[in-house]
Amino acid sequence: MNSRNFCNVLHWLALATMVFTSAAVGAVNVIRVSQAQTSNDGNSGGSWAAAKRTVGGALAAVSGPTQIWIQEGTYFESLTISTAGVELYGGFKKDGSETSLGQRSGGATVIDGGGLYQPIRVDSCDGTVLDRLTVQNGTINWHGGGIYLYSATNAVIRNCTVTNCTTTASGNGGGISITNGSTTLDSVTIRKCLSAAIGGGLYEVGAVVNASKLDVENCKAVKGGGIGLRSGDGLISGSTIRNNVATSTTTEGGGGIYMYGVQRLNIIQNIITSNQANFGAALDCYYYTSNTIANNLITQNVAGTGAITVHGYASAAYFVNNTVSDNRSTVGVSALSIFDSASAVLRNELYTYNSGPKAAIGRNAGTGFNVGYCSAWANTNGTFDDPADADNFKWSVLEEDPMYLNRVYLSDPVSFQLTPDSPGRDYGMNNNLASDFAGAMRPVNSRGWTIKYADKGAYEYQTDYQNVPQFVTMQGWWNNKPNLVLDQSAAKLHFRVFDANNVLLADTWAPQSSNGFYLVPLGNSAPVQTPVKILISAKGYLTAKVVMYNLPNPVPCQLSTGQDVELIPGDADGDNQVGLLDLNVVFVSFFQTGDLPGDIDGDRQVGAEDFNLVMLNFMSIGEN
Repeated sequence: MNSRNFCNVLHWLALATMVFTSAAVGAVNVIRVSQAQTSNDGNSGGSWAAAKRTVGGALAAVSGPTQIWIQEGTYFESLTISTAGVELYGGFKKDGSETSLGQRSGGATVIDGGGLYQPIRVDSCDGTVLDRLTVQNGTINWHGGGIYLYSATNAVIRNCTVTNCTTTASGNGGGISITNGSTTLDSVTIRKCLSAAIGGGLYEVGAVVNASKLDVENCKAVKGGGIGLRSGDGLISGSTIRNNVATSTTTEGGGGIYMYGVQRLNIIQNIITSNQANFGAALDCYYYTSNTIANNLITQNVAGTGAITVHGYASAAYFVNNTVSDNRSTVGVSALSIFDSASAVLRNELYTYNSGPKAAIGRNAGTGFNVGYCSAWANTNGTFDDPADADNFKWSVLEEDPMYLNRVYLSDPVSFQLTPDSPGRDYGMNNNLASDFAGAMRPVNSRGWTIKYADKGAYEYQTDYQNVPQFVTMQGWWNNKPNLVLDQSAAKLHFRVFDANNVLLADTWAPQSSNGFYLVPLGNSAPVQTPVKILISAKGYLTAKVVMYNLPNPVPCQLSTGQDVELIPGDADGDNQVGLLDLNVVFVSFFQTGDLPGDIDGDRQVGAEDFNLVMLNFMSIGEN
């Protein structure tokens, strides 16, 4: 082929590619909406220059699957979506420069009901998407103060916020209500919403709902202050339900979550905290509810009776690997109450530090109770309200300190991790859970037994005996050789080595390499034959684990204990405050390179940035 023919072929290939690409782009119908002066609902919406003025105007022009791109701004509208395949995308900048969904970098796109209307209703259609929208100030005398999905299938609500929305009279779902159909909720925040009936933040009835990374907070309803579920299917996971209130004065409540007849919609890997109700401040499982509730942190809820209540005919909820701690009651038992012909199955549970006028766990006559591999500790007035249960289940619920990582900061979920000395490690029952609250592997064989057994509580201790070296030694540390490899992601680690008399033998800063860490001795320190202690802390994180090893040289020993410490930005000398000594540390090594104590920001040199960190936090004490 000569060069001219070759060029012709390339030319036609290029044209064919352009035609093909144009057709592929053209397959997605896009209508644009903006509040620019040139926008008008009479426009086609085919470009930002010809954008429509309102979202309602764009919906009126829809005849099939369509993406509606909406620029940042507040749109006072009440929208109804009834055509399959309609997708609303907010977050486009006002300047009209963005030409794809991936380019979105604008502010909030707000659909505002003005305190008079329901902002969005999705009615009996398939494939609706709501993405990067803020829905606010909605009101309706029916269901769904902010968003109502009625028999909508394969709907997706993603990266949205629903706030200050209300249902009145008998309306359910102050923020979002879902009736029948199927909906996925991903990274949705619902706050300050109110229902006069069930589900202050979210309500579901007869639907398939798969929700992850929800944040439902400061909502209120008669039942289900945060979430109300009725029958249905699906999963709520990786979410936070906090500071919600159920106002019911009956035995049905559920400050966090209220469940009625729920059998296949499971509650897994969530934080349910600081909710309030007369019954079931965190969870109320009522009437034929027999779903799985697993790997949750249920903490600091306040109830008349029970952070968790299970009641009503044929309710038989399955609780596994939950940490139920620091809840409080004012009338009845503090943690779990079972009554009215209900039953519960408990496996690998931790019930700790719950307080109230009665014990942590109580049940009425005629209720079922299947318990195994659980622990309880430091509950006011004991674990069981009934002395017979205390005797019958003393080997099923062991009285033992789970040895949490740090109970000083209860609002930090990490506080409830197990420490190396916890008796809960590897003493649970294996089940179908492949991960723990944090999504880490479960079970992990941390004791080196022939069979792996799950831990108790929401967290699985993550030192696998078979995958991590069993021993570490001090042999070679004085020769500047690596001797320790840890799974640490902090930018810099501070190593200090002490002998049995707390004499400092080595002090170094070291980023982790593939070969481990280098510990450099002070002066002419000789190898020691007595046990030593290694303190490891980190710069670049507010918290870091301090690990202590007993290491007779050269005989190896195992990890012995661990705890959490607080680190302060600017604290170069590690004395838990920022002051003149930290400035001295920075100035001594100013503009030198390498792993130096004055390198606070972790860039491997000491400079003005480190000085600024000290000055910004000067004389700070405690957590910054």
